[in-house]
Amino acid sequence: APVFPLKAADFIARGIAKSEIISVGMGSERPLVKPDDTPAKKAIFLTGILTQRLLNVQWQERGSKPFFKELKGLRLKEQDVKGLFPKIINKLEEYDKNYYTKLEQEAAARFAEAGDNWDLTIDEINFIFSLGMTLATRINKKEDDNATDKQN
Repeated sequence: APVFPLKAADFIARGIAKSEIISVGMGSERPLVKPDDTPAKKAIFLTGILTQRLLNVQWQERGSKPFFKELKGLRLKEQDVKGLFPKIINKLEEYDKNYYTKLEQEAAARFAEAGDNWDLTIDEINFIFSLGMTLATRINKKEDDNATDKQN
């Protein structure tokens, strides 16, 4: 019985010419194509949304967005995104504008599920994060409307 993952030598031993072997996959543990809906990607996207919501609050309250300096020119690494999450929650609480607890809970669940070593490039992380920021006004509008109702 073959031992997985198979190596090129295993195929050669079974009579396949070395010139015919283009590549050998890593099995289901390390697929060649990364899935789009991983917990890490969801956590990054949701953190992008929360970041933009905080920046919007800062703009409304101060006319500036000082938290933007925390985004490192949108060249964030895994640890940077993880570090932003508690800072965002803290800042929203400081402004007394934390209307996004459901979003925070969802992001927290995805961070917990994702664990460490996300296997994403810096470009992938920042693309997903930027999508979250850009789409922030389109996502979870119902929760915003409920927050507005609570203010009035």
